[in-house]
Amino acid sequence: MERTNRDAPSRSHRAFSVTLNIALIGVYFALVLTLMAICRPPVPLWFPLLGAFLGGCGGFLQHLSLKRDYNRFGAASSRIEIRRRLNETRAGKLYLYYFWGINLCFVLLAFGANSSPITAFAALTVAYFSFAILREIVTLRDVFAMARRSR
Repeated sequence: MERTNRDAPSRSHRAFSVTLNIALIGVYFALVLTLMAICRPPVPLWFPLLGAFLGGCGGFLQHLSLKRDYNRFGAASSRIEIRRRLNETRAGKLYLYYFWGINLCFVLLAFGANSSPITAFAALTVAYFSFAILREIVTLRDVFAMARRSR
């Protein structure tokens, strides 16, 4: 009998890789520091602080969604499946709306608060990466839990 993709053992999406998540935190942090150091005029300090605070809140929403069922999230093998799993929980659905709303706010704030387009783009990038750093840190314990369960 011929084996199809549905019969293949599912493998977790790389978004749930401990190594990748730790590497992303480091890369995002390096990019934030670099942009803050080289951008002239400088990016206002409140952009990374706001991004980090909102990222922590978003990470908490993701954590609430992930902890509901590590096995179902761990079985997701694509970003679309992860999104579907998020949509299945109240916290996950709220996180998805939150994520897109916050990013729209970052765009409006970055381009509204900075006269230079380069500084505005740097501020947007710094805010988003600061958001991503804290979101990844907050959900890292869930990624470790999923890795332990998959062994």
